[in-house]
Amino acid sequence: MSIPRRRTLPLVARCIQRLQGDTSGFVEHDDIVSAILDDRDGAALLRQERNKTKFQTDRIYPSSWLQWFSQTYPKTNPFADLFDREERKGGWAYRVKSSFGPLITPDPYDLTSVEGDARLFVHFRRERNPALARAKRKAMRRPDGSLQCEACGFLVSQVYAGLSDDICEVHHRWPLAEIADPVTTHLEDLALLCPNCHRAIHRTDPLMSVEDFRTAFFPLLR
Repeated sequence: MSIPRRRTLPLVARCIQRLQGDTSGFVEHDDIVSAILDDRDGAALLRQERNKTKFQTDRIYPSSWLQWFSQTYPKTNPFADLFDREERKGGWAYRVKSSFGPLITPDPYDLTSVEGDARLFVHFRRERNPALARAKRKAMRRPDGSLQCEACGFLVSQVYAGLSDDICEVHHRWPLAEIADPVTTHLEDLALLCPNCHRAIHRTDPLMSVEDFRTAFFPLLR
């Protein structure tokens, strides 16, 4: 199956917990599979799987996710400490340990979370040269020393007096994430954008040029 475990493991755990609300006993394999099929996130993952692999019945997909859940239990399953389990009818049945409270909040609009826990993440990223960003800001400074967004015309000094003009971000006109090999970047390959425009332009698909973005959303600045 192509869906990563980091997405299926919490889905399975959440569905077990929901079923547990209707019983104090163990919930079995077939019931968990049905709960996954009825889950909104489960349905979304199922659509992704259908686009890549075809099976005669949809139950095969969540059944395989539950199988992964059981195979990783308890050594590498982050939810193992939250459940008791026992083997039934050739499969595993689960129940929430009585010492733990709800795993999820019943009302999605009444959600609280503990944040700020320090964790180490290892990942790849496209290397960017900070010296190039500094050079772009230096080249774009106005005579009074301020910086202006090339899309909306936002001036930091007029709105946030006393704060650093580095609020303006340096935008790659051609996103590095779409480039297979290292490339040489020149100052003209960069643009200076305020955080709002920078975030918004990366929501366009395909990525709009700064000029087209300005024309579309700030026509009076043409």
